Amino acid sequence: METTSLRAVIVDDEKNSCDIIQLMLQQYSPEIEIAGTADSCELGVTVIRRFHPQLVFLDLELRDGMGISILEKVQDENFEVIFVTAYEKKFLSAIRFSDLQIILKPADKHSLLKAIDKAKENRLLKK
Repeated sequence: METTSLRAVIVDDEKNSCDIIQLMLQQYSPEIEIAGTADSCELGVTVIRRFHPQLVFLDLELRDGMGISILEKVQDENFEVIFVTAYEKKFLSAIRFSDLQIILKPADKHSLLKAIDKAKENRLLKK
């Protein structure tokens, strides 16, 4: 798999979940640089537009709406999405936006690394 760095953004309104993802990325995928975080749909759009990430970790349900609504507002950006959710049933609505890269909370090392590998593979296929 490619070893070049990837710029990422985490959009999650649960600080604990955001912190866990950041810590696991530092430990297991140091090639992924967290450029920014957001805890709402509105801020998520702003952070994605500001940092132009190649990878977005996106909670499906945020305090001000559904995370998927962010994707509708930033369709012109080019990034892979890894959905993060505590709600198994709600992830089905995310399928049309992704190759089903979903991490169920609490995130674990295996799920995180598998989703990252798939995102990297998708980026390579798009090139």
